[in-house]
Amino acid sequence: MKLNILLLCFFLALFSNCKNEDSSGSSSGGSSGDSPGSSLPTLSEIIDNPSDQFILDAEGLEKVSRAFPYKGAASDCAHEGAHLHFKSEDNPYEIKVYAPTDGVISNIDNCYDLGNRNDKFGIAIKIATLESKNITFSLSLEPMSGMYCQDNSDFYDQYIHVTDGESINKGDHIATLFKEPGGDGTHIHFHITKSGSNSFYCPNIFNTDIVNQFSSVTGSETCNGESFGDTLCYLPNASEDLTGL
Repeated sequence: MKLNILLLCFFLALFSNCKNEDSSGSSSGGSSGDSPGSSLPTLSEIIDNPSDQFILDAEGLEKVSRAFPYKGAASDCAHEGAHLHFKSEDNPYEIKVYAPTDGVISNIDNCYDLGNRNDKFGIAIKIATLESKNITFSLSLEPMSGMYCQDNSDFYDQYIHVTDGESINKGDHIATLFKEPGGDGTHIHFHITKSGSNSFYCPNIFNTDIVNQFSSVTGSETCNGESFGDTLCYLPNASEDLTGL
């Protein structure tokens, strides 16, 4: 009798353990199905429903000294990225940077020495898919300090608020740009990339209101004496424009 009771207890414990493992496995399987990238929209959905969230809030825009659009290869003044430069003040200050859309963090550059007294730290966000390719929104935050990457390579870690592989929501505070006293060389560069390509593309994922916000802070910079107009993307070739991907 005691042997039968012991055997019964053993099989009940084994069955209970199997149920727990099965439940854990089911949960893991569900998580895998919702793994980063599996629920990203297609590129056409991004184009049809452009973002109403800029990378800066109103307070950040107040600090912008000048900006210029992505300048495509069809322009004589080509530059593969839009820029936001920040005002010189006597004291250091910080600029909050926000996710322009839902996505997954696909890369983080904690500190990179660009040379010529230019440090950068950057974040790439996987925001959409195009067939088997990922479309990524990339931000390069460039404080123009030229010292921290050499002397204190983890200095910018405190200004990166996300981790590689993390799923994020539109409007999340993902980074902070540290602005030292001095000129307005400190800036944010942003562009679009496509997996498998080394080219940068025009970051035109924003609606008209956001483009107008950007245009309202553009500086006096021109191309061959002509203004860029109210645009985030100036004369890109079709293959450079997000819609041309």
